[in-house]
Order: sequence, then C-alpha cells, then structure tokens
Amino acid sequence: MKILGLHGNLGSVSDWDATESALGDSIERADLWENADIALDQFASEVILPRLRKLKQSAGIGERVIVVGYSLGGRLALPLLKQPEAVSLLDQLFLVSTHPGLSSPEERALRLEHDQVWASRFHSEEPLEGILSDWNEQAVFEAGQISAEQVAVTTRYRREIGQAFDRWSLGRQGCCRTALSEASLPISLVVGQRDAKFAALAKAFIETSSRLEVNCLPQVGHRILLEAPEKLAGILRGCAL
Repeated sequence: MKILGLHGNLGSVSDWDATESALGDSIERADLWENADIALDQFASEVILPRLRKLKQSAGIGERVIVVGYSLGGRLALPLLKQPEAVSLLDQLFLVSTHPGLSSPEERALRLEHDQVWASRFHSEEPLEGILSDWNEQAVFEAGQISAEQVAVTTRYRREIGQAFDRWSLGRQGCCRTALSEASLPISLVVGQRDAKFAALAKAFIETSSRLEVNCLPQVGHRILLEAPEKLAGILRGCAL
C-alpha cells in the first residue's frame, strides 16, 4: 500500500510517525509549511498530484494508492475529487477530522474574519506562548496542552503558518459536500466520538451517499493522529486487504 499523508494546522510531518509505526508501513508525507505560498485551489494540483504520480509509478501490481488528510490537510486534498487524473490514480481518500466546507457566503465571511485574526497574531511580535495557549483552549481541542513539537513548528514556520491562516482559511474554501456525495472514488471519513461537531458532520453524510464510509472512533477527540494512531492504522490496514 502506498500512502500520502497530509498533516493539520500547526502540525508537522512528524505527526505521522506514530501512525506509521503502528501500521508497519511507510507513509509519504507532504509538508504543508514548505508549500505555504501555494493558493488553496492550486495546492492539490501543484503539491499532491505530482506525489500521487510518483506513488503510482512505484506501486506494485494491485498495490493500493491512498491519500490520508488530517483536518487542514484533508481540506487541501478535497479538490482532488474534481480532478479526473487524481481520481484515476487514487484507490481511496481518507479524510480525518476534516470539514467539507461552509455552505453559505455569510458563514464563510465570518470564518475568514476569524482566521485573519489568527493570521495577524502570527504575523505580529506577540509571544508564541500566548497564541498557542489560546489555540489549544478552543473547544474542539478540549483544552489540550502546548507540546514541544508545536512550539518547534510554530517557531520555525511562524510566517508560513500566519500566511496559511488567511490563504487556506475555511472561509475561502468552496463547499465540497456535493462533490463528496457524488464522488466515484471510495471515501472514508474518520472522526472521534468526542469531537461532537465533526462527528455530526460525518453522520449527516451517511445519508447522502453509499460511497461514503464513516469510522467514528470511541473515546477519541479531534486530534486523532496524536490520540489514536493505532486505531487509525487499523483502519488503513483494512483498506489494504
């Protein structure tokens, strides 16, 4: 099985280490911050698609090629559904704790305004400790703690992360609900049971398409790569069978 992993916001390629170890198979990783200059609607074609071509070329006969996108990484992978070449190269798309897009212009405008506040804080000289503390205090993260890796990533890529908050904002993303429902490609949504907002979004999709599979992980929150890498690895391992 050939896997391409896309990490989430304020994350890094090392976020996949635990899942890779549990899986017993290598995960190719795309570093979002090394590609932060690329526009939201171009990321899939300029960053993901070239990697998919290489994975397909190196895959053995019958070996599956999949993309696993976590949170922001999943949103950046959504445009693949509208690219015939990408669909032909992929065997399955896994969207982990991923938002499909806001349905109304008003919602998108509010979210963009919200994300631009975060962007301005990262572009300012405000100490990172306060920014990260506020970030982790958000309800979706269940008052998570600041990690050493989070500090290292945001210190190294502070400018790029600030840029991404605006450039890759959910407020700039089109709604992909129809594309998900009508996709010919098998899609698996992976959410944590404690992540009420995203679990509800995933549940709503079950009723819209027989092509969508939902995996709701018991006693797990939003940060599945950190909280439940073994469970995620089990789901991915099942895909290879």
